Amino acid sequence: VELKHHLLDNLEKIIVWGKQNRVGLALHDTPYPNLIPEILKIVQKHYGNNANEAKTISAKPKPIIILSERNAKEFVERRTRNHGSYSWICRPETNNYMNSTGTSIGDFASTSPFNFEKMNETTLERGAFDFISCINHANISARFSTNSASSQSIEIDQIFYSFTKADQLKHRQYLIDAVENYQHNMRNEAIFSYNVFDKRNKTKVNDLANWIKHSMLDMLIADDGETIMEG
Repeated sequence: VELKHHLLDNLEKIIVWGKQNRVGLALHDTPYPNLIPEILKIVQKHYGNNANEAKTISAKPKPIIILSERNAKEFVERRTRNHGSYSWICRPETNNYMNSTGTSIGDFASTSPFNFEKMNETTLERGAFDFISCINHANISARFSTNSASSQSIEIDQIFYSFTKADQLKHRQYLIDAVENYQHNMRNEAIFSYNVFDKRNKTKVNDLANWIKHSMLDMLIADDGETIMEG
């Protein structure tokens, strides 16, 4: 619980600071920012309050997302090999945390099938990279568990594990499915997406930069020339 509050408090401070200082872009050197559902909620809370904007945006404001995609299988193999020890993901079925018998996910056999809960297409919650949902559901399930040890406390490694650990447990396909699910849903939210690792794409750097620039201008500037998402 303390970890969750610490993450969310600092995330909100960063977003509010960005608004106050007119800084509106964050670049993540990872294909799966683990707090993206919370970013959506905080942006909707702090943006979109002026009347001018209400006329130009029919839906609630959202962060501007530009997605750099990967081939999921190749990415998981490379990420596990080079950065696996500090690349983290929710354990399989952590959103439910305990199965019907009260057995911890960590006790499942490595060959057990996974009931992979996919990301919600609208809120971007759930799924294997939503750390806050995983913490919430682990806490709730532990509270109602008949297992007295698990109801007392939950360790971080009961909720999350590294790509390296997942690979050791023969969970590589789980990682691949999670990355594919994440990219699929983020692609629907992004104003621009592009797989720079696809060898079939031979786009020149200047052309790619112009595509991104025009996608952002279309998002930021209304038809009447007013800037969107101020206030």
